[in-house]
Amino acid sequence: MNGKLLKQLTQRRLVLFYEIFVIFLVLSYSILLIQNSSGAIPDILTPQEMLWLDWGLIFLFGLEYLVRYIYAAEKRKFVMKNWFELIAMLPLDSHFRFFRILRFIQLVRMSKILSAFFRRKELRYSFVIVSLVVLWGATGVYLIEAPMSKNIHSFLDAIWWAIVTTTTVGYGDISPVTLGGRMIAVVLMFTGIGLIGSVTASIATHFMEYLKIPQEITGEDRVRRDLIELIEKKLEEIEELSDEEYKTLLAMIETMRHQKVD
Repeated sequence: MNGKLLKQLTQRRLVLFYEIFVIFLVLSYSILLIQNSSGAIPDILTPQEMLWLDWGLIFLFGLEYLVRYIYAAEKRKFVMKNWFELIAMLPLDSHFRFFRILRFIQLVRMSKILSAFFRRKELRYSFVIVSLVVLWGATGVYLIEAPMSKNIHSFLDAIWWAIVTTTTVGYGDISPVTLGGRMIAVVLMFTGIGLIGSVTASIATHFMEYLKIPQEITGEDRVRRDLIELIEKKLEEIEELSDEEYKTLLAMIETMRHQKVD
């Protein structure tokens, strides 16, 4: 293994640790937001503790923003492009809880895995369909079963039942007792088998593509690969490129095009 490949693997591991940290932070913050926003269940953190957490996230966002701003080629374009991050850092949670949702969205955007995950068309369509099916099942069961069942006390209980049924887990803590509720359960079971399988397969493919380990190559293939990686990197920050950098990018793309033709 040559030094360059070893360096790439080391960088990939560091990026992977960062991605894992951000993903767990997203999951933890989403649970806290849901738990602390529902009146039916006790809060995990006190309002003061949530405020400290929000200030910690603001510090993290500010640090990440500052580092990227320092290395940005054109500062003004960078600020104009990343206006959402500045809004998410406003400490107005005590007056507007909506800012916590913005902060959650910014957390997702900080992860390349998650942001690329939500940009994939097939995954977006799959999640929309699954969400509609779960929402339909939860609404139907809540309207039909709530007056008859002792286990469904709120719409959140119905959502929980619909998710458990769609994923075919079936904990058994909530079960329909009416004919209409059982018919809805049958529909969720059959649709869940195909839909959840499709979603999990897409998620697995996405993560495998991201975590793919680079292989050692030589000669023209290495040059071509490095050029492709450089072009992809420049395309990600195309709005921040100067005129000279943009011309260089076009020249690289033209070089790749001629190589393919030859």
